[in-house]
Amino acid sequence: MGHKDDLEQRINKSYVLVQKCEAVIQTSDRPKEIERSQADIDQQWELIEGYLVEYIRICQELNLSMPEDILQIAAHFPKLLAQILKRAHNVLHRMSPESGRPLNQLVWVLREFGRFHKHLNEWKELHNLLQECMLALTPLKDELVSVIEQPGRWEMMRGRRLWRLCRAQLSRLESFACDIKHTDDPFYRSTGGMRGPSWMIEITGRQEELEIRLQESNVEMIYDSTLSLWDTFYAALHKADKQLRNVTGELYLLSNTILRSLENDEHSQ
Repeated sequence: MGHKDDLEQRINKSYVLVQKCEAVIQTSDRPKEIERSQADIDQQWELIEGYLVEYIRICQELNLSMPEDILQIAAHFPKLLAQILKRAHNVLHRMSPESGRPLNQLVWVLREFGRFHKHLNEWKELHNLLQECMLALTPLKDELVSVIEQPGRWEMMRGRRLWRLCRAQLSRLESFACDIKHTDDPFYRSTGGMRGPSWMIEITGRQEELEIRLQESNVEMIYDSTLSLWDTFYAALHKADKQLRNVTGELYLLSNTILRSLENDEHSQ
């Protein structure tokens, strides 16, 4: 087996592990399992990026096309795809050195990659922040479950202390939402109401409802509000996952179209 084939196998093997860990995160409600799976995902993506750097170098040296499955995985790394397109400069310049049109086409492609990269980064950051919020809410949720299953005195002060863990993460999430630039309008609230991403508006509403419930002693209502906030986190996380896949798919289509076009142009020279 050659080095190129070995790298292909390593890339695909790591990507399968990423998909398995993502499935665990989507279905698990155990914080440690989710945290461990996310750490494994980060580790595998780091390995994949290293493999791709070497793989791309080999393909360019041998003037070989990248298989579609590898190209689709590479779409997670817009900077690497931009490196792949560097060779487009000479090809496009040979096509029409006087008009400048091919160079304008290359500029447009690189700008598109930059735009996708900014979207990808925002969705990734949202995904991570939502996971952290869910992890921070878990201690309160578990405490409420234990009180309901084994009736006892609800310790209001302890409940509020557990809630502060999540509220700190929610402050980070709100700061992020206020600074959004590429995937939605920034979050804004005033006496007249809230504007911005629907997921943040929904989360804020559930947060305010839970904070009111925590001033009372009705454990079941506190638990219901906690679950509502949890479900809202989960819905937003699902949306972030979907958008990540959409952006990655668009990156793949763009890179695939451009690279196939370049290959045809090279063959026609």
